[in-house]
Amino acid sequence: MEIIKERLINALNHLGLPNLDAKVYAALLYLNSVGAKELIDFVLISKPSVYDSLQKLEERGLVVKNSYKPSVYTAVSPNVALEILSKDFSQAKDIAQDELEYLIKTQKTKEENDAIWTVFGERNIRHKIRDMLNSAEDYIICLMGERYIPLFENLDISASMTLFIISDNPNLPQELEEKYGNWGASITYINSSSLKHFPPGSTKKEKNPNFMELNNLFEIIIDNKETLAVPPIRMNKLTGLHSTIDYMIYIAIERIEFISGFVIDRKGILKT
Repeated sequence: MEIIKERLINALNHLGLPNLDAKVYAALLYLNSVGAKELIDFVLISKPSVYDSLQKLEERGLVVKNSYKPSVYTAVSPNVALEILSKDFSQAKDIAQDELEYLIKTQKTKEENDAIWTVFGERNIRHKIRDMLNSAEDYIICLMGERYIPLFENLDISASMTLFIISDNPNLPQELEEKYGNWGASITYINSSSLKHFPPGSTKKEKNPNFMELNNLFEIIIDNKETLAVPPIRMNKLTGLHSTIDYMIYIAIERIEFISGFVIDRKGILKT
């Protein structure tokens, strides 16, 4: 069955077709109209499993039984099959969204002492940031390195948005304007050279400390309700700290104020 590629089966899996059903459908499409015996010999799957898959595929409208004695099966065209799978996927997505939103609305409130979480790994941090951005209702204030800019793509954000982007690229404002428009955001660009040193009052005199990686820096405040911080240090696995505690939000505001030079009130309003 080498002619049926694994990436096809994986793609059908992602569209909601279980592994065996995907293999049987793909085999039928390749073999054209065939009986169950020929299909079993081709896919090298047990007879009960093949018949079970054929029944499920027929119920979903992906396979048609052309005759009964002997039974001959035909796969519907790829266009029809993909339309059916896409519709099923869309319906499942809508149901899942409704039920998940219900769980969010009725979820048990955590004690404040439990409201600090560590987020490990770049992928998890990306997903957490996107989730926070989508949940914003009133305002977003974010200080970030250039690496996080793509996370703001294709978002429908009604909240006011203030961004501080750390970059040494003099063309970045024009590049972002050409690629994204203005996002409906207030954007301030901060040259990284002014940040590559220890904070005032530190006994350290070294500049450009070798543990720093300013492009990793990320600090966001959403609606004065939650914050996520990723430190500006080199690390093998990106790690962030997410919190809904008022004190942690206050500390995040202070860090952004220190770096940006702006004063931020608890309603997200900036003052120079």
